Amino acid sequence: MFTSIPNDDVLREVASGDDGIIAGLGAGKVWVDVSTVSPSASREVARKVHEAGALMLDAPVSGSVPRSNRER
Repeated sequence: MFTSIPNDDVLREVASGDDGIIAGLGAGKVWVDVSTVSPSASREVARKVHEAGALMLDAPVSGSVPRSNRER
């Protein structure tokens, strides 16, 4: 599974609860998160994923830099 989440709070929200991502994970499952969130939030969620027997890979991406009209 791959996710791209906009911020720490949303990451925690979609990961948690009875219908959250972690509830659907188990042994041998891998969650790749490409969100640009804080390292502490990513580690927090990764610990919970590990407790569920799965693996979370943190592979953040960043947005592009706005271009000026002269560069177009």
